[in-house]
Parts: sequence; C-alpha cells; structure tokens
Amino acid sequence: MAQPSSSNPCAHSTVVARFETFEVRAAYGMFYIRQPHALTTETHRIFLDWLNSMGPEACATPTIHDMRGSAFDDVGTEVVKAWVHLSSRNRNRQTTPRAMIVGSEAAYGTMRMFQNLSDARSVIDPSKLFVTYSLADGIRWLRPHRKRGSAALVT
Repeated sequence: MAQPSSSNPCAHSTVVARFETFEVRAAYGMFYIRQPHALTTETHRIFLDWLNSMGPEACATPTIHDMRGSAFDDVGTEVVKAWVHLSSRNRNRQTTPRAMIVGSEAAYGTMRMFQNLSDARSVIDPSKLFVTYSLADGIRWLRPHRKRGSAALVT
C-alpha cells in the first residue's frame, strides 16, 4: 500500500470490492468509492447489488462517492430517475449518510436533482445527502456519522 499522504484519501484504506468501473474502499468506518468513469445506471445497480449482498451493516455504512472524475454531460433526467428507482429497492439506505464529491457544475446539478427526486419519492432523507466540490468537506461532514467499532469496516 502507498505511504500515507494527506493528499491521498485512500492512504489508510482497504479495498473491499473491485469492479470494472470502480472500487470500494473502507476506512475509518466509512466506504470510499472513486468513480473514475461516467456514472451509469448499470454502475449504480452493480454497487447497490454488492452492497445489499453485504448485509444491513454495510447498507448503513456512511459512504463517500467521489465523482470528480466522472462525466455528467450525457446524464439526463431519465437516468437520474432510474438511479432513484434503483435506490428505492433498498429502504435500509434511506437514512444512510452519503457525501457526493463532484467536479463540475453539471455534476453538482445532477446530484442535487438526484437528492430532490429522492426526497420527493421518500427514497433518501435529504438531510443525509451532502453534495460538495470538496473531498475534505465531505469527509468532515460524514465523520460524526461513521460506524465506530465495526471490525469489518474500520481499518
């Protein structure tokens, strides 16, 4: 593993799942997902299926979705509605805190649309979803929500 570095958010993390388009890491009672490619409905489904297979504790684990490298130019309302529909299959995550780290205005607007549609359909508690441009702000916001004492999730 790389030497710890303040510029590397994964320096103290453990890979818990690898997929073709993303990987999931666990650190300090949180999941960190770096989404380096375009975020698709299929990618969202793969993540949710994996999470559901891990059980209720994993579903309740606060999550950082780092989407700064993702393209959002082709993500429209229908795709966002599909994400909300997929998310509705797992009501265990309704109150799970999530920080969405974005890198563009298009991404910010898309994730705010996801937040608003999720709230309108009672899929996600809007106070549990934080959209920001800053990874540091996302980590700070999630810190009080992290899962302490879980050997499976804390490294």
